[in-house]
Amino acid sequence: MSEIKLKYLVTGTGRCGTVYMARLLSSLGIMCGHESIFTFDGLSQAKNRLLGKSRITLSGCCIYDIKKKEKIASDWFKPKDIIADSSYLAAPFLKEEILKDTKIIHLVRNPIKVISSQVLDAHFFKFPNQKQLLWQEFVLIHFPELADIKDQIERACYFYVVWNNLIANSKESFFHRVEDGLTDDLCGFLDIKKKQIETLLSCETNSWGIRKRDLSYDEIPSGKIKNAFIEQVYKYGYKVE
Repeated sequence: MSEIKLKYLVTGTGRCGTVYMARLLSSLGIMCGHESIFTFDGLSQAKNRLLGKSRITLSGCCIYDIKKKEKIASDWFKPKDIIADSSYLAAPFLKEEILKDTKIIHLVRNPIKVISSQVLDAHFFKFPNQKQLLWQEFVLIHFPELADIKDQIERACYFYVVWNNLIANSKESFFHRVEDGLTDDLCGFLDIKKKQIETLLSCETNSWGIRKRDLSYDEIPSGKIKNAFIEQVYKYGYKVE
């Protein structure tokens, strides 16, 4: 496999629409993997994949529907044509030399939807969770103070704020709310002419759909973490219901 130059990289907090963006970009002729370059195994392995030394695959959630408990067709993905990756696990490495010429899309989703999915669907902030252990360890390497926060919802809120700030403060990026779909501004950033392809896709792609409800703001313990989270909600143009 030849060396890969990533033209675009989508990153966010996870549970924010990175699978949708991988599918969307690929459908627009920008072959984009999901956690295909940047995974929980860190920077050195990401470099190996870019150098053609390691195999490139799709993430598990791209090939398996958790809600339906069945495999998903992945023939849309052509590893040999990859020029983009969509992964929240890339966030700590945006300043690295390997990404100096890569355009970054900072992807966000309604914050209460994100933490609801992380807490109620994925149980990501229940430490430890054996099914999520490798991903939890990755996050804790970069923000070990998460382990000192006892409440799972507070952990999720704290992570949402610091992970997004990590992205925003690392490198110039294009800010995009997944709910907005394929906007004119996004098309301009991608240097493509707008197509009606978004009608074939839903930003609910890879929605786990396990939980029966979303968390409420009243369930977030009062304090600095909640205040910072709500500030982020308003900053990104969402409403506090």
